[in-house]
Amino acid sequence: MRENRKIYFHIGAHKTASSFLQANLRTCQSALSQAGLDVVLRQEILNTPFAKELGEVAHGTRDPDTMSPRSKRNLGEILSRRKGDILITNEDLVSSLNIQDFYQNIGAAARYIRDALPNFDVFFILYTRTQADYLESVYMQYVHLGRKLKFEQFMKRTENVDFSWLRVVKDLASVVPQERILIRPFERIRQAGSDDFFREFLSLCGIQDTEKFEAQKETSTGRVANRSYGELGMKIARQVNPMLNEQERKLLRRFLQEHFSTATHPRAALLGSEARADIFETYAASNQTLFEKYDLGGPGNGLGYY
Repeated sequence: MRENRKIYFHIGAHKTASSFLQANLRTCQSALSQAGLDVVLRQEILNTPFAKELGEVAHGTRDPDTMSPRSKRNLGEILSRRKGDILITNEDLVSSLNIQDFYQNIGAAARYIRDALPNFDVFFILYTRTQADYLESVYMQYVHLGRKLKFEQFMKRTENVDFSWLRVVKDLASVVPQERILIRPFERIRQAGSDDFFREFLSLCGIQDTEKFEAQKETSTGRVANRSYGELGMKIARQVNPMLNEQERKLLRRFLQEHFSTATHPRAALLGSEARADIFETYAASNQTLFEKYDLGGPGNGLGYY
């Protein structure tokens, strides 16, 4: 009798190269299917009944133990078109870009997913980022989207939010076996390079022969990589965005990502040294426990986690 098929949920986090991975998955979707992995991309699931209902669970507004017939049918339709193991990639499934939504109900969301898929072995793929860099990058994304929130106001919203990756992983581990929680630090992309970063992701998804896959150059350096603005790009965006309409902001975003990103300009420093030190001290111990207890592909002290 065949073992259960595997289904991998790539759940972010935001600002950990999700756009880069998804763009490359799109280019080799057919080859991955031939290798036994069927990919459900972000756009294919984002506004579906299943995703919307899961979002309600993730926001604490729906009972995770009750799945509607509509959501069940929708999920069945999505899966019926795939014959091998399945990868669903969408960083918005269980945690939104709203900084106060940071995986606050991840345990309930994971339970909803697990119970919806009794004939699958459910895996979760999570990329972490040092907390200070994560906060800065999320705020930069706010600026990308034309939000007028000042950084001081943004940080005020974070005061009662627990950004412990260990807490997130423990919540997942209360639902699925530890070996089905696949974690990697985003910072590895700088050490490994884009090709090996992509290949490592594929290996997490069960692909054996990853050497035949390589990252497309434009997904690493172009706008499709969703690069953060450099310091000058941030200054331009914060000054100009309030004067533009939505379509004009999109055009500006494209221009700044292509010409004033962190690929070509120094990264914007939003947190002062004292604030960074405080955030580091808050999470260093839990970060160290995370790296010691779970497999993240290597130690975290050289990556700034502790």
